Amino acid sequence: MTQWTVRGMDFAMLCSRFGRDRLPYPLAVTVDVDTEDQLRRLRREASARIDALVDERLEAAIGVVIDPAVRIECRSDTHALGQSPVRVHAAVTHDLAVVLTQQPGPDCSVTIDTVTPASAPVRIAESVPTVQAGRRAAATLEHPCTATTSSGAILSTATRNATADEKFEAFFARPRSAVGEVIVARGATYDHRRDTDAVSFFWMDFDGDGRYLVRSHASIDVVPADTTRLVAEIGRQMESALRR
Repeated sequence: MTQWTVRGMDFAMLCSRFGRDRLPYPLAVTVDVDTEDQLRRLRREASARIDALVDERLEAAIGVVIDPAVRIECRSDTHALGQSPVRVHAAVTHDLAVVLTQQPGPDCSVTIDTVTPASAPVRIAESVPTVQAGRRAAATLEHPCTATTSSGAILSTATRNATADEKFEAFFARPRSAVGEVIVARGATYDHRRDTDAVSFFWMDFDGDGRYLVRSHASIDVVPADTTRLVAEIGRQMESALRR
């Protein structure tokens, strides 16, 4: 397929030509200038670069970004040395997908990839650091309660079953190197508010253990996951959204 890499400001200008003044979440561009004149000059330069780059293929790609059937938003925060935060947005139709990947660095550069819809989950996962699946078994945990029972305060876990709060604490109160979220939603968006029918899940990388997919609803489902499992879950949610 086709790929372009543009500076963050150039991408913002490109979106504005299609009537969008907000970047697709979770992409973000910061422009550090001292005066309005500097900002106007940077915009003129960005506009000139876009004029030289735009063709029918790029226009078609941005058209998908602006009006997708399904969009997939992926972001992470990391505490590991040598890793950068993940900022990826995929716009998907039944015929084409466009994956936007924001690169680290002062230019906030954005790589624009056109791929088949089936390839979009793989391309998204390529931006996520490779981590082995966690060693603990899949589990369903209860949300923590604010109250504790008197028996729970007196007896140790050696002489009684662990409470739901203790199981929650035992799993989540461990050092993490990264936490990320994947959001799958239908249709276009005009701001950063969460869609009411969006589906989301987290991945969490625990030091000395590995990666888990975490989904919170009435209870909390925790599943060990390597990259293959992450790709499969993104693909499953994408296909479900395309069918709705």
